[in-house]
Amino acid sequence: MEVLKAHDSIDPGKDLADRIDLALSHLRGFDFVHVHTKAPDSAAHTKNPYLKRAVIESLDRGLGSVLNTLLDDPELLLVITSDHSTPSSGPLIHSGEPVPITVVGTGVRRDGIERFDEINCAGGALGFVTGADFMPLVLNFLDRTKLRGLMDTPEDQPYWPGLRKPFSLK
Repeated sequence: MEVLKAHDSIDPGKDLADRIDLALSHLRGFDFVHVHTKAPDSAAHTKNPYLKRAVIESLDRGLGSVLNTLLDDPELLLVITSDHSTPSSGPLIHSGEPVPITVVGTGVRRDGIERFDEINCAGGALGFVTGADFMPLVLNFLDRTKLRGLMDTPEDQPYWPGLRKPFSLK
């Protein structure tokens, strides 16, 4: 795994777009790329819901500025979600409510959901996705998951390790 650090500015949306551009420039040689921002989490910790809304709106604009580039790549699976819920009011710093998730890519079934938020995404085709379900879900969309219980290596792995030559007795 390679970690690339990105610096934050006063514009979280621009920072996100820059991070995505950086990730896209480093795709070769990697099966998975994770792009992360702490901006909405940091904004929620101030307990100012207007600041959190402004940060999320900025992230929307930043993602929108690079979305066509992401969607134009048929080999790319785009997953957008949060790592946890962060209330903008009250005493909790993090809470356990479900977070929205969307997956876009070749072969991914479309549903009728048109808004990315907690309420609408909960009614989508993915249903309720737990943390333990996340990577098997991603691997399934990438056609890299194995049938549960299939043991084709000495160490059980829930995924195919990538393109490989099939075993042969010849």
